[in-house]
Amino acid sequence: TIQSLDLSHSDLGLHTDMLRQLDHSIRNNRSLQLLYLRSNALKPKGMCNLLDCVSDSEVPVLRGLFMHYNSIGIESVRRIANWIVRGHARLRYLELAQNGLNDDASVELARLLYFKSPVPADALIYLDISF
Repeated sequence: TIQSLDLSHSDLGLHTDMLRQLDHSIRNNRSLQLLYLRSNALKPKGMCNLLDCVSDSEVPVLRGLFMHYNSIGIESVRRIANWIVRGHARLRYLELAQNGLNDDASVELARLLYFKSPVPADALIYLDISF
């Protein structure tokens, strides 16, 4: 099974059929550790659907989620943080740079990760939320 999947620059946000196929593939993969979704024109709805799929699957080994240059929005950020807090992922690397996230999204992410998480705050060793 696949441990690292790089779909960067695939325009997933523009092709709902590809996004659905990805959803199905992720649900059936229990060894995925690294997921690269950089520059995919993902919008909040597509990203939320993908996150629902990942959290519904049994992918507790996911260590890295790389999603810079999309437009995922604050709701996706909340879902990512809640997904980590609920223990569905053991993310060590989270890249959200260049997603148009404002200060509110950054504060929300920090609040959820560091004040509500049952795991040590240092479990996440790389976080990029730069503009």
